[in-house]
Amino acid sequence: MAVYTSEELRAVQLIELEALKEVVRVCDKLSIECFLVGGSCLGAMRHGGFIPWDDDIDVGMRREDYDRFLKEAPSILNNRFFLQTPYTDKNSAYSYAKVRVNGTMFVEYCNRKNKMHQGIYCDVFPFDNVPDDDTKNKKQFVRFTRLNYIFFYRQTPDVSCPPNSIRDHFKSIVRKVMHYSLVLFTNKERLYRSLLSTATEYNGKEQSSVACLHFPKWKGDEILLSDLYPLKSVQFEGITVKVPRNAEKYLTTHYGDWRTLPPESQQVGHKPYRVEISS
Repeated sequence: MAVYTSEELRAVQLIELEALKEVVRVCDKLSIECFLVGGSCLGAMRHGGFIPWDDDIDVGMRREDYDRFLKEAPSILNNRFFLQTPYTDKNSAYSYAKVRVNGTMFVEYCNRKNKMHQGIYCDVFPFDNVPDDDTKNKKQFVRFTRLNYIFFYRQTPDVSCPPNSIRDHFKSIVRKVMHYSLVLFTNKERLYRSLLSTATEYNGKEQSSVACLHFPKWKGDEILLSDLYPLKSVQFEGITVKVPRNAEKYLTTHYGDWRTLPPESQQVGHKPYRVEISS
């Protein structure tokens, strides 16, 4: 797998930063609270910006704000950007939103034949109430994760990396069979409605935590409301953004000793199948 040069990676990061600035601008205009999550929150807290080898930006918002964003942002976004959802792009491989930058390309191997918009992007994730009871919590997570994988496999015909062995080629064939079977025998709209129904099952019910169920690990992005609000302002690449009130606890829960850099061998960013930066 190809590795970025420092110049290539920085060029991608700066385009992503444009998308983040636009998301923040639109959220401010709509009085929507958005906050950095995952590696973007870690980057803000440890580096004051991107993790130096990272090429990703993750933004979260509560479901009610997320729904407003999906509804109202398209009429406010600068025409340099496109809000990608399963509704605005029928070929989208993702069940959450991305703000894509027009005139750019960021094509992952598994999507190289997909005709969706594949510009450089900022991920926008919904956060929903999750049950305090661990049994119910895990049941919701397992059901959502299963449906989300089905949705992704239905929309994406290939594996994530080029096959390098007989076993890899077999996996690639199995994946294609799964994809075309799901296209033939599942209804995309019905599947997406089931995803939404599962994710929002506990919204409107008093619970102490919210989570982004799109993260692939149980409790992988869960946070107590008391640790989330009120959001606090931090710097990210010279702009002011919001993170959870207790971002330190959030990051410790998710990453352990997040203040310590990983070994140099792991401080590497991998390029996707195709990258193009607009002039």
